[in-house]
Amino acid sequence: MRTNFNKLIAFMLLFTVVACGLGNDPDNSLPPMTDPDDVCSAMDDLKFMEYCYKNFDINKDGKVSPSEANAVLYIGYVLGTASQSLSGVHSLKGIEYFPNLKQLSFSGNVSSLNLSRNTKLEVLWCFNNELTSLDISNNTALACVQCQNNKLSANELNNILKSLHSNAVSKKHIHIGGNPGTRDCDLNFAAHKGWHADMSATVYFSFIDGNSHPGMMIRPL
Repeated sequence: MRTNFNKLIAFMLLFTVVACGLGNDPDNSLPPMTDPDDVCSAMDDLKFMEYCYKNFDINKDGKVSPSEANAVLYIGYVLGTASQSLSGVHSLKGIEYFPNLKQLSFSGNVSSLNLSRNTKLEVLWCFNNELTSLDISNNTALACVQCQNNKLSANELNNILKSLHSNAVSKKHIHIGGNPGTRDCDLNFAAHKGWHADMSATVYFSFIDGNSHPGMMIRPL
């Protein structure tokens, strides 16, 4: 009997240690990499993996190392640059390993997107997908969000608008047209934080300052 009791106490102590360890681990929200030298090993979408290997494997060793991922500023098409479009994707799992990302543009049928670790993101184009949830609550550098033509409900759109930052970033735009909840959400949540919310489903493009500067990011008018 005492032996079983001691085993129970030992198990409870072990469980407590493991649980505390997980709770204190700053990276426990990151998808695990099966290869610590390749961020693509955390991905579950072949098209996203192929895109990253093609564009970010600088030393051509068949891997995208954490240092190579840290150097990435753009994923997807950017006017005035040689960047390649990212289309036909089902998941962006692994996007968390690109902490210095400034612009993200993709299309496909992605249904959920959490960008809480991409804190330097300034421009997000995720229109024409299948999104039902979008977390940009930690993206305090955002200036432009295009999430038209997805499957975002009024409740989810309200959550997105409420979560927008109120930092002094000029000409902040969010485009939400073509979603099931577009007409029923409250645009005042965005307006109170200095954002212009557009209910049109049309996608607009221009350089940030209206001029053709190679390498510059773009956002809607």
